[in-house]
Amino acid sequence: MKYLSFVALFALLNSVYAKPYLPAEYYDPITCQLIDVNKNTQQSQEVIHQHEPYVGIPLNRNKKLISYDKFMNSLEVSLGEYISDRSRWAEREGIDNSLVLNELNGILKIIRDNRDIYNVSYSTLDLKNILKKGYHINNNEMLAMLEVINIFIDDKEKSSELLEELYERYIGQISMIEQGSVMAFLEYDGMYFSMSGTKIAFHPLEQCNGSYLYGIYIE
Repeated sequence: MKYLSFVALFALLNSVYAKPYLPAEYYDPITCQLIDVNKNTQQSQEVIHQHEPYVGIPLNRNKKLISYDKFMNSLEVSLGEYISDRSRWAEREGIDNSLVLNELNGILKIIRDNRDIYNVSYSTLDLKNILKKGYHINNNEMLAMLEVINIFIDDKEKSSELLEELYERYIGQISMIEQGSVMAFLEYDGMYFSMSGTKIAFHPLEQCNGSYLYGIYIE
């Protein structure tokens, strides 16, 4: 599949051989995070939602992707049944920038002004889904990612092809590393689509080691 201004994939490893962890008793076996964040936090490393590596996508581009009204109208048609009423109200009133997709266990974060959308990201809220082994996108993730991408492309077939290639690039990179964060991305029609995740290998709790997909970003 060919894209305009094709952007090469780049992976950045962090702490590949280092073991920046405390003994196992310092960590919650469910969340994999430090139980007492006041103890030697500078030596610890978060498992979930690490900062994404910078891989060449210009930061703070402030590019207008789509009008806010058009985005919300399309979102209501495609995923509106899953959006919680509370988060819909809070986002509309400018109290929060997130829309919670209840049954899909996902969340959309929107960077916008009163007229235009500049950045959208989708990630899972399901902790058990985040802490899963392997690289597979489940049905809920696939539905949400595809529908969000299609709002910007307005072509289901092309959106599906784009998501498939993005996912293949992500898998190709994360399967090659021992530990670290990766971000696969491509440019299409002046917009950057990216998928990021991390692989943990040295956590003292065995169940916390694995590969975790964070989500997709459109900017």
